[in-house]
Amino acid sequence: MVVFSPWALGGWPTWSVWTMNAAGYALWLLLIAKAGVRWFWGYTPPRWSGRRPAWAGRVLAVLTASLLLWSLVSAVNARAVVDLAVLRLVERPDYIPWLPHSFDGDATWFHFWTCLALAGAFWGARDWLTLLAMKERGPRGLERAVIMDGGPEDSAGFGPSPHVLPQRLERLLWTCCLNGAAVALVGMMSVLDQPARVLWLADHPTRQGGFFGPFWYRNNGAQYLNLLWPVCLGFWHAHYLRAADSGRLLHRLTTSPASVLLPCLALMMAGPFVTTSRGGSLIAGAVMLACLPVLIGSTWNRGRRLLAPLLLVPAGIALGLMVAGEPLANRLFREFRVFATGATAGLSEFTLRCAFVVPEPWGRGPVNVAGFSQSSQSFGDSPNTVLVRLLGEGVVSVRFAEPARERYLELRGTNRALAQPGRRVEVVLAQRHTNSTLYVDGTPLSLASRLGKAGFTWPSRFATQHLWVARGEGNPIIWKRIEAVTVLHRPLRAEEVPALSATEAAGSAGRQLAFQDAWEQLDPKPLFSVRPNRVSPFLWAAAGFGGRTRYYEDTRRMLAQYPAVWGAGPGTFASLYKVYLGDPRATDAWFVHDDYLEARFTYGWLGSALIHLLLAASLIPAFCRGGLIVPWYLGAFLLIGLCGCLLHAKFDFVFQTHPILFLAVLFCGVLSISTLRRGQP
Repeated sequence: MVVFSPWALGGWPTWSVWTMNAAGYALWLLLIAKAGVRWFWGYTPPRWSGRRPAWAGRVLAVLTASLLLWSLVSAVNARAVVDLAVLRLVERPDYIPWLPHSFDGDATWFHFWTCLALAGAFWGARDWLTLLAMKERGPRGLERAVIMDGGPEDSAGFGPSPHVLPQRLERLLWTCCLNGAAVALVGMMSVLDQPARVLWLADHPTRQGGFFGPFWYRNNGAQYLNLLWPVCLGFWHAHYLRAADSGRLLHRLTTSPASVLLPCLALMMAGPFVTTSRGGSLIAGAVMLACLPVLIGSTWNRGRRLLAPLLLVPAGIALGLMVAGEPLANRLFREFRVFATGATAGLSEFTLRCAFVVPEPWGRGPVNVAGFSQSSQSFGDSPNTVLVRLLGEGVVSVRFAEPARERYLELRGTNRALAQPGRRVEVVLAQRHTNSTLYVDGTPLSLASRLGKAGFTWPSRFATQHLWVARGEGNPIIWKRIEAVTVLHRPLRAEEVPALSATEAAGSAGRQLAFQDAWEQLDPKPLFSVRPNRVSPFLWAAAGFGGRTRYYEDTRRMLAQYPAVWGAGPGTFASLYKVYLGDPRATDAWFVHDDYLEARFTYGWLGSALIHLLLAASLIPAFCRGGLIVPWYLGAFLLIGLCGCLLHAKFDFVFQTHPILFLAVLFCGVLSISTLRRGQP
């Protein structure tokens, strides 16, 4: 299951999830069979967790059963089924309103069967990991399992060591690390090759690129690796400290199979950056910083030469940036080019100011500088658009669209400053209803249309809801050269523009800053102002976090339509959102891009509380005595990886992706049977 999960196209096709579900049901059957054999013959297998408090397992069992029962009752007691062919709900009158109920019974049934299989994997992993392997079932191993006075013995004969893991846990970690390295390697190859198919094999219904290995969504690939590489780091660190305790550090490191873990770790640490996922890269950096105190704490008293693992963190960042520094910078600095201005009803009068450096001659074709559109998805499909663009040889134009989009009016003007490459210029459009005035460095231009204005229908309000910066034709030419774009909800008067506009070519940095301050000091304040080529949370928020803001707003409006306690039903967001949009073409509207908000929408606040309690119940036992002894730093790395995914889940669909959810469930199972209270160096 660990190997199959990511390679089955990242859990995107339904068949891959059902295959994983079948394996989960098989684990349930094995658990039931083993329990029957143990009860019938009175057999108690030797375990590492002989003194685990009984309450931990009981609380987990009750919460697991409660969550499964919640999904089952919601599916059986479904209030409606979604008919996607006509995008409507088919109501059922016989549901019980005071019980959990789903507004799409079919989707909730699928969700229930998936949760049942994941529960089988969770409890199956717990049972398998707590048992001693055959080599550990000698007299000394059995004694350690009962009295819990030490960790497993070093196979090289150095006695019990706090850095040696139980054999079954080692097998699991080896499988995870090698598989994760393969995913990272194939993912990097796919980023370099840019295939039009997932894994070069499968067509995706809505995407023709942006894949990372088996994952159709590059962010999911980054999330998967960010969950896995801290565990690989902890696993290698255990081998490293074990070699240090032996007194033959270099010999044991170079002859041990654990030396394979270093290239695996390097691939997985670099992978999130190579995906060019903004969120994945930021989370990877945060996780690396969180790992530093753990590495320092576990090696601080061992001498300076043992601080070498600290170099792994900057090495991982350097490798990732070396492979994908430029494309990642482009996504961090230049990907967000559509911004909500706040003028939700549009404006009849406005000022649009663009400051940029004149590009080198680019040949034929226009270069779009900035414009307004009602839509954040498609500029051309919106009526009442406004677009400022360069036409070359000092010519600038303003293009307007009619309300019916049947005709465009293009006004052109010429200024010598626009024909001087490298010169910094300010282009200001002051629009007063049907009167357009264009300024270049404070000088008004004479505007004319080749076809004339006769017959053109001016809109009562222009589509100023969204500002598009350097999108469309010529964007590679102009994007890096744009310094600032400002929108005012009034037209500037002729005497105001020269005082605000720069009059020198290029200008100094201080002069540019003063000019920017002058625009910010206008009264009233600008409606919107942005400096695109900067990494800024404000910039990302103004751009709607890559379209996520729209999902958040729609989901919050949908929350009011469904019961707050019960929610809309587990697994129902994708189908109900399509009904809400009423758009059969919305083939990519599957997730909220906020797992917490989606859980509240589908499970309600009560079901969401159950999920959070189950997560807490699986993590808290790691801080209690009794259980599988693991080095404290390995447990810390497990927790850091999970926390990174939990943080990323706030602004993406992390746990809606089956391979990530399965791996997180597996690691929660490991922590639920482990103790970090013993085995500290």
